[in-house]
Amino acid sequence: MKKYTTILLIIISASALFAGNLAIREFTVHTDDGRAILEWTSGIETSLRVYDIQRSFDGSHFNLVAHIEPSGDNHKYRYVDNDLFKSNISTYYYRISGLMNDNKRYYSETKKITVNSSGINRTWGSIKAMFR
Repeated sequence: MKKYTTILLIIISASALFAGNLAIREFTVHTDDGRAILEWTSGIETSLRVYDIQRSFDGSHFNLVAHIEPSGDNHKYRYVDNDLFKSNISTYYYRISGLMNDNKRYYSETKKITVNSSGINRTWGSIKAMFR
């Protein structure tokens, strides 16, 4: 009986850990050709309604970039942010927010990237953004 109680406590603790950490096991952000690439692997998504990708210029004030519907437990996600050249800012902060079925919201750790871009890339990015 003691063995089953221990196993049950481990399962409950793991469930709480996954729910409190957005069901995200890995989360990375890197740049490629002036774009931000966000990749993460989910854990258990049973009570997750949606992932919200958020971006910030200062690491404190975040704006919604995209909604990503959950695809199932242990899924590998990838989101590409192409809208980085709308200004001269070259440092970006990203986090993933998870909205649960009970309307509670959890946040991943914040990841910082720096994009090296020329004035031509910023201008071209601004022109492309006008036509979206």
